Order: sequence, then C-alpha cells, then structure tokens
Amino acid sequence: MIARDAFDLRPVWRDIEALDLKVDAAVQMDMAHELEMLVERMTVWFLNNARRPLDIAATIGRYAPGIRELVDDLPEIVAEEDRRGIAAQTARLTERSVPKALARKIASLQVLAAGGDVVQIARESSVPVLDTGRVYFELGSRLGIDWLRHAARAIEPGTDWERLAVESIIDDSYGHQSALTNQVLDVAGGGKLGSKAAEGVIEVWIASRDGAVGRTVQLLDSLRESEAVDLAMLTVANGQLRGLLAQ
Repeated sequence: MIARDAFDLRPVWRDIEALDLKVDAAVQMDMAHELEMLVERMTVWFLNNARRPLDIAATIGRYAPGIRELVDDLPEIVAEEDRRGIAAQTARLTERSVPKALARKIASLQVLAAGGDVVQIARESSVPVLDTGRVYFELGSRLGIDWLRHAARAIEPGTDWERLAVESIIDDSYGHQSALTNQVLDVAGGGKLGSKAAEGVIEVWIASRDGAVGRTVQLLDSLRESEAVDLAMLTVANGQLRGLLAQ
C-alpha cells in the first residue's frame, strides 16, 4: 500500500486497464509488469528503510510529496543517458498505440525506483529533492553505476545462486549510488543547488578522492567495451564501487 500510494500508481494501473482491446494484450502485460517490478522493489525498500513501527499513512505522507516532485521534473534532472532511455521507450510504446502520457510514465518507472533513496537523502542532507536527484542521477551516469545495473538486469541467470548474485549486484548498485550521493552532498553542506552547482560539488568531490574515481570509471569503461559481460566481471565492478566508498 505504501509503495503503491507513495508513487500514485493506481491511476497508472487504471490507464493500462482502459486500453483493453485498444492495444495488444502483450503490451498491456509488459506495462503491468513494469508496475509490479517497481512495487516489489519499493515494498522491500520501505520495509528496510521506513520508520518503525511502520505507519502506512504517515510513511506515504513523508515520501509522496518528494516523489511527486521527481515525477513532475524527471526529464530536467536525470542524466542524459537516462533521458535518452526514457525517450526511446516512450517512442516504442507510442508506436504500439499507447497514449504518450502513459507511455512516458511507464518509461520512467525504472528511473523512479530510486525515488525512495532520493527523498530520504534529501531529508537527511537538507538539500531540496530535485537538487538531490540531480546529484544522484549524474553520479549514476558518470561513475557507470547505471550501466552496471542495466548490465546485471540483462544477464540470464542459469541457477538460483546466479539469480541471487544478480539481484545482489542490482541492490548494491542502488546502495552505492545513495552512499556516494551522501558523500557528495556532504561537500555541499546543505542548501539549494542549481544544475551547475550540482555539477560543481561533484567535481570537488571527485578531486578529493585522489584518483580513485578515475580508476573506477576506467574499469567500468573497459567492461562496457567487452563483447560479452558476465557475472564475474560485474562482481569485480561491484567490488570496485564498494571500495570507492571507503576512500
């Protein structure tokens, strides 16, 4: 209930159902699956991160306004790679007769899976939600965390252990991105940031890491160039990002 209502997903679900006999049923099922994936991830996230005892109404009230801000301004704060991905998926869905507004919402769901982290970091750092989002998404792009997450999702696990390993890497990627965002915002010291100021504090933070960021980016760039990325390679990259947190 918290995940559904904090992200205001009931209207999206109704819009998908309203397309009965208007679009291919497989398209509807794919969109419904995207919703289910977000709800599943955020259910676990709220269980792990929300205040205890868990108060449903209070938790929705604590997170929904910030998530709404992200939804309204998402194209303006995500990194360029995310922006292109959202645009491409929106185009694919509209080509299958999905209304553009709904197509854009569905295309944004994977990015919005970071909504809980962004809102929580904003609250803890006293930095506005949108500025926190700018730093969060830019770090994900510049450090290759987004790519790591997408590459992990693309792996077809052969065993249950491999599936758990893939899920662990994906979960870790969100954790790394959140922790690194906190480090960068510590440099900012709270307060409002514009897009240029957000880039500025990232540069200051990178300079303070004594080359560690460059080494991490170099490793992930080399993986991007590989013809085939496997679980072992992603595990090494995940370890490199974990090491960056300790710098």
